[in-house]
Amino acid sequence: MQLTWLQAKKRMFAPTACFKQKKTMNYQTFKLEQQEYFNNLPIIYAYSDEQFAECMAKFGLTMSDEDKKKIVSIGYGGYIQRKDVELYQNAMRKLNKDKQDYMSNADNFREALMYEFGNHECQISGRYEDALNACGIFVEDLEKDNTRKRIFLQTAKDFYNECVENNWF
Repeated sequence: MQLTWLQAKKRMFAPTACFKQKKTMNYQTFKLEQQEYFNNLPIIYAYSDEQFAECMAKFGLTMSDEDKKKIVSIGYGGYIQRKDVELYQNAMRKLNKDKQDYMSNADNFREALMYEFGNHECQISGRYEDALNACGIFVEDLEKDNTRKRIFLQTAKDFYNECVENNWF
């Protein structure tokens, strides 16, 4: 269901059950909730001039130079209206904070790592830091947090052993 931008704005900052119950939510559900939240932002994507013109029309704008100034690129082919920059920035801060809060629970962090290790096929690539980054955490963060570092190392070992047992190579 696509919301109007006004509905999306109102919904953006309303408390939702999914973020209140982080400790009991599994990682895949958490990711889906975050994706749904992001999908409700007033963002358009265009990868050609024709698509850009269509997207401008969805914003109620034309391809005039004046209207083009009302649009801001967010990268990766995404655009928002200049008037929505603050909404977008606040939403990104909220998503990042929610992810940090979720990852602050040891069980959540371990479950997220196991999922992302598999998602990034770390048993093949050997790039476990890619999975770590997907969890919003960087190697430098592990050096500052011995508990998190211990969980990461143990989970990586457990994941690799599970891959060996199941021949996931």
